[in-house]
Amino acid sequence: MGHNMLRDYWDTDDHVYDSDLRLGFLPWQDLSSRVYGPVLWDLNENFCTAWTKAQPWIGSDQPIGSARLAIKPTVFAAPAAKHGTGHVAQITRTQPQENDRSILESYKLALANARNYVYFENQYFRNTELAMQLRSMRRKLKTGGWKKDLYVFVVTNVPDGSGKLSTFDMLKTLGKAELMPTLEKKHGDESPEERALRKTDLDGMNVVVCTLCASGYRSTEAQAYQTGGTGPMGFPAYAMVPAQAYAVYKNIYVHAKLLLVDDVFFTLGSANVNVRSMEVDSELNIAMPAPEVTRQWREHLWKLHTGAAPGENMSLEFKNWGKLVAMNSSSKSKGEQLSAPLIEFFDGESAMMRLD
Repeated sequence: MGHNMLRDYWDTDDHVYDSDLRLGFLPWQDLSSRVYGPVLWDLNENFCTAWTKAQPWIGSDQPIGSARLAIKPTVFAAPAAKHGTGHVAQITRTQPQENDRSILESYKLALANARNYVYFENQYFRNTELAMQLRSMRRKLKTGGWKKDLYVFVVTNVPDGSGKLSTFDMLKTLGKAELMPTLEKKHGDESPEERALRKTDLDGMNVVVCTLCASGYRSTEAQAYQTGGTGPMGFPAYAMVPAQAYAVYKNIYVHAKLLLVDDVFFTLGSANVNVRSMEVDSELNIAMPAPEVTRQWREHLWKLHTGAAPGENMSLEFKNWGKLVAMNSSSKSKGEQLSAPLIEFFDGESAMMRLD
């Protein structure tokens, strides 16, 4: 999961504009998954190894118990069977101390096999190595005669200071630099060769980048004013301005870390799509070639974000996303409530921090 167990990370799928239960914090979009089965042995082994290595820091009087160290993968099999048919699962990590960057490798392998759609839902979207992986895959497929388009759906946050330049680099690599127009003017220069290569690579790759927003209504207070005349009793006459409802908006912070590919594969965990998570920080994901579960993720999340159950035709889905963000953009400009939380990513600020 990507959750931190703090009160300001609490929310529900409703992401209502105002909730006393959030204690004043922003609406929060996050994802987690309960795991059963022998893969729990890998989680246990990872924890025991890390705890043992940390003994010099936390005190050598708190070692892992021998019973826990002796646990075998088979212990987890029977309890898992009560929850239905299982799927293949692998724990992947970023653990630079052990030269383990298997989260990055799983992303690269999954994107290299993408044929129909890719869905990123991630706190950050700023790792150009993965964008180039998509472009490289498309180039090889087209060279081999592949004719079908690829649809890339992204749900992320507009960066709030740090990471703007690395986010811009990611969007530029995928042909969406216009979503950060101020930085495009300052950092959009490239050689004719680079421009031509990107155009060739992205031919047939359709990319939509979005974020999430909650909306609601508030009302002004009714106001009384003197009309300048007098009433039947000779007192000043009053008229009322009735209360007026107006729409209000609040960003839904995307803290999730999920990748879906082709209703076939997903990976979920703590890793963001940035260099820190893929190369430097200690992170933990689960990777699963599980069509049934991957499809459940897509159906649940797309309905949550768009308000409509998704279909199978990715070309039509891509058009529907485009129509929805255009409609929501129009609604927001008119001060009207949004049809669904999904809105187009746009950042017109000029801050140039590259910190990840």
